Amino acid sequence: MITYQSVMEAIVANEPGPPDVLHLESYPRPPPKSGEILIEVKAFGLSRSDILARQGHTADAKFPQIMGREAVGIVTAGEGTVTPGTRVVAMITDLLPEYPGSYAQYTRVPATHVRRVHPLCKLSWEHLTVFSEMIPTAWNALFRALRLHPDDRLLIRGGTTSIGLAAACIAKRHCSFIASTTRQESRKELLEGVGVNKVLIDDGSLSQQIKSEGLEFTKVLDLIGAKSIADSLQCVRPYGIVCQAGTIGGDSTISDFNPMDAVPSTVSLTTYKSSAEDFRNFPLDVLCHEVESGHLKLPNIRIYFSNQIVEAHRSMEANRAEGKVVVLW
Repeated sequence: MITYQSVMEAIVANEPGPPDVLHLESYPRPPPKSGEILIEVKAFGLSRSDILARQGHTADAKFPQIMGREAVGIVTAGEGTVTPGTRVVAMITDLLPEYPGSYAQYTRVPATHVRRVHPLCKLSWEHLTVFSEMIPTAWNALFRALRLHPDDRLLIRGGTTSIGLAAACIAKRHCSFIASTTRQESRKELLEGVGVNKVLIDDGSLSQQIKSEGLEFTKVLDLIGAKSIADSLQCVRPYGIVCQAGTIGGDSTISDFNPMDAVPSTVSLTTYKSSAEDFRNFPLDVLCHEVESGHLKLPNIRIYFSNQIVEAHRSMEANRAEGKVVVLW
């Protein structure tokens, strides 16, 4: 029998479909197993992957399911180096669907997927949420995959995504020039607000526009994926690097891709995908301090509450968020 102490509220998708399939329900609270931590979730972020999971388009989609790849909260039980009462940031990206997601009042994760928030950090739950996936993904793509340095000229393709906005915010203090793309003129102000030097309207043939304007880039962060990667390879100058770190364009594979033809001589093509090891090693405390001190500006955060989850998904799916979507319990 499920007792009062062993239940929680969770946002459950019982079948694939539109945002309306998400419902608040009573659900068994997951007990932590050996090597795991139980977190009382205070906030979680939404990502494009959540839309695909809700629609049943991910290869490992199971229903009913509790989605959610990002969580911040308070440790309530479990093993590891963090004690109950500690504020933590958790990465759940590579755990689904074997583990419950973060769309719940409690979630369990391996101790290896948790980072302690510094006791002196005063950031709110909604601001801490960006350190679960958005900031570490952007930071690692820039510095581990692209090896960004001060002389670089960076192009961010898919600039109005949360990762794209975060990458611009981080990179503007670490390279000489940033251009970001959008498909809509109305989004130019959003990109200018995070400090990019130039906004480019992406019509799918960006390399031709770049050449006609005499622009040069040493690094390209491509968040669109298969649809744009061949063109992105033409946007970087010799000895440059192109990194694919997203698939918001929908397609994940390229048909009839011939590397000898598609990749210019001396240009490097790489990818970045989040991992628990990278999450454990990115400079969380330093970046939190930079946000608190005002040296690192975050993209806009749009806040919803758990009973507004359907509206939150609709906003993200319609590209109305213009920043990071965060849900508070």
